[in-house]
Amino acid sequence: MRDPLQFDQTFLDDPAVDRLLGAVMTLAAELHVTRDHARVLEKLLIDKGVLRADEVVAFVPDANTAADWDAGRDAFIESLMGALQGITRARDGERS
Repeated sequence: MRDPLQFDQTFLDDPAVDRLLGAVMTLAAELHVTRDHARVLEKLLIDKGVLRADEVVAFVPDANTAADWDAGRDAFIESLMGALQGITRARDGERS
């Protein structure tokens, strides 16, 4: 069985800088993928006449959707803060 907490390796002189760099790289990768997917989805939906471009900006989610999105945001923030603390989470949800 794995140790539930495993701290990151240190590559730079200051481990805090390593953690900050890890957080920045995680954010950059996440942002790139999200932007790419959003552009593709918006383009496909507009081209197929499913929605108008202005509907994306004007959209307001219902309560259930907002709650789901809030939970996803909270999980993302927890992951980001873990990176800043030098703690990573394995894909299966187990802390590693």
